[in-house]
Amino acid sequence: MATINLDTSSRLDIIARRSDTFDLTIDFNTSLAEYAYGDWKLQVRDADTNDSTTAGDITINVSATEGVLPGTSGFIVSGEELRIIITSSDMNIASGVYVYDLQTTDAGTGVKTWLNGYFKVVEDITI
Repeated sequence: MATINLDTSSRLDIIARRSDTFDLTIDFNTSLAEYAYGDWKLQVRDADTNDSTTAGDITINVSATEGVLPGTSGFIVSGEELRIIITSSDMNIASGVYVYDLQTTDAGTGVKTWLNGYFKVVEDITI
């Protein structure tokens, strides 16, 4: 029996500090031109079976064409790089280990999952 794997996402586990600004630039080594004007979405949830958004979850859904205004969370696409910015207030969630994925919808409404993995939030003393 043959197998075909259509899951092209990459595993990347992330560790971030509670209430600190999250600023991550990822070079995908491929042109993001067809996704530059699509909607990028990063969701962090308690479990991969959790379909509801609860108080501890982070959900960011910002069109890359809007850019990132000072003091807001969002995405910036440039060439082969994606910059993810989450404000300190959006990162004010309970410490713990979550799961996440990063998806985009291109202009043709195709959906692609780029990254997935664990998203660990480390406790911070000053909040």
